Amino acid sequence: MKFLHFITGCILFYLPTPNIAQTTQPVEIFQDFTFGTYTKIVRLEDIYFVLDGSNHRIILFDFEQRAIGNIGRSGQEPGAFHWPIDIAVDQIGSLYVLDSGNKRIQWFDKNGQYQGFLPLNSTVRGFAVNSKDEIFLGQPHDGKLISVYNKKGDILRQFGEPITASTAYGEEYTDYDDWYNIAINRIEMDIDEQENIYVAFYHAPIIRKYTSSGELVYEKRIDGIKAHFHIILTVSS
Repeated sequence: MKFLHFITGCILFYLPTPNIAQTTQPVEIFQDFTFGTYTKIVRLEDIYFVLDGSNHRIILFDFEQRAIGNIGRSGQEPGAFHWPIDIAVDQIGSLYVLDSGNKRIQWFDKNGQYQGFLPLNSTVRGFAVNSKDEIFLGQPHDGKLISVYNKKGDILRQFGEPITASTAYGEEYTDYDDWYNIAINRIEMDIDEQENIYVAFYHAPIIRKYTSSGELVYEKRIDGIKAHFHIILTVSS
């Protein structure tokens, strides 16, 4: 397993993949760099791609933490971003960017060259890609937790049952089920080398593992965390 050990003070994920660390608070990550909101790191070989969402860009660092380039700028044209909130890499070296303000996902080759985009018709609550050019999106408003698309925008499959506040925290929260039915299903995703999908809920102490076809392998509750609609997660497998 490869781990990127990185504490942001908000959310820390340990997954059996080359990433992942994410925060929604300003944080100093590398030498002499302070990033704005929506910061995330993914690693591809010896290159770190750091999402600097509020500055509408991705900065590339080498293994010695030296900045060696950047991708994107503020705008709507291909290769530009408006409030990107997530990034992912696949196993062949492509970089994908969830460009939320422009309601699309864009992808780039390992050299940062723009390759294409997928328009989005709704808000995405989680994001991952696999080696088959399949794009996994958290879209609980469609009835399932995760929807899978190809690069043409065709939906391939849907899987995963959304949760409710009461199933996460007990029957005393039943009155919140309708109000928080989308927010409680905001997730973070990542995919390992065997194409298994790992899911962590932002606002519930629950993690899941699915096979590549969407079969639930396990669901675990994280014990001992004082969670109430805002928690710190530590996920491991």
